[in-house]
Amino acid sequence: MFGDDEDIRSVKDLVADYRDGMERQDRLIATMQTALDVKDEKLCRLREYVEADCRCPCCDTVRHCLGDCTFRDDSDEGHDRMMRARYAMWGR
Repeated sequence: MFGDDEDIRSVKDLVADYRDGMERQDRLIATMQTALDVKDEKLCRLREYVEADCRCPCCDTVRHCLGDCTFRDDSDEGHDRMMRARYAMWGR
């Protein structure tokens, strides 16, 4: 099947090309993983920042205010900011 030197060289070239392709793929995957790690770190920091704006100073809740919360009456501007932050976090 692989009797002459040309056939053997062809197989060796195919194997070398395959290995080169795998090495390129490994480098690409490593680069993508690094980029994802950086994005994840940024998103974690952003989440902490936005979540701080989600906390109600009146009833000390993050996602939904309690029924007797008066923050809306106490501070329209602060309440609006909190509601925008909650919408950014949870879409509500």
